[in-house]
Amino acid sequence: MNLRKRRRRRRLLLMFLLLAVGAVLLIRLRYWPLIRTLVAVQVDNAASGLIVDAINEQIDAGSIQYENIITLQTDETGRVSALKTNLAEVNRLKADIIRSIGARLQEQSVETLSVPIGNVLAPTLLSGVGGYVPVRVRALRTSGAELVSEFSQAGINQTLHQLSLDVKIHVVVLTPAGELSVPCHVEMVIAQTVLLGEVPQTLINITGE
Repeated sequence: MNLRKRRRRRRLLLMFLLLAVGAVLLIRLRYWPLIRTLVAVQVDNAASGLIVDAINEQIDAGSIQYENIITLQTDETGRVSALKTNLAEVNRLKADIIRSIGARLQEQSVETLSVPIGNVLAPTLLSGVGGYVPVRVRALRTSGAELVSEFSQAGINQTLHQLSLDVKIHVVVLTPAGELSVPCHVEMVIAQTVLLGEVPQTLINITGE
């Protein structure tokens, strides 16, 4: 009798171990890639919003002014002949915005960045239902922030000059599916002015590099 019980227990234990291994493999093969994809989308959306907020904060505070970034050079007739970038101002602006983005990301709660379990198991039926897959920000890796210049016609003998900040970052997050690096890219207009006359032929250090 005792031998039968021991054998039965061993069979039950073996079945339990096989089910556990099968469940782990199912999660790893089927659900972990989906979790990583959903987390990447969630983090990208959150980071994009934070980049826009950080840039708008600088604009609202009056820290971004066209004349502080670009110096217009004119010829003897008064026509704009060249544009010169203030590299110190561009570098300050980029550093302030990246610093602000990093601080805002660290303030994000786990609930803000997490993905509902229902979105993983049955996105159509259980979207937004259940507990949450935790996501924690580990680091912010800056890929780059560049100043982009663009000219367009604004009327008769007028040219609109727009300056955009092109921010590219990588947010490193920790999830149950492992560490994940999520790229995020936002380009946003930060300043503009209308130039009279033809488009200047000379752009000096306009990329800020």
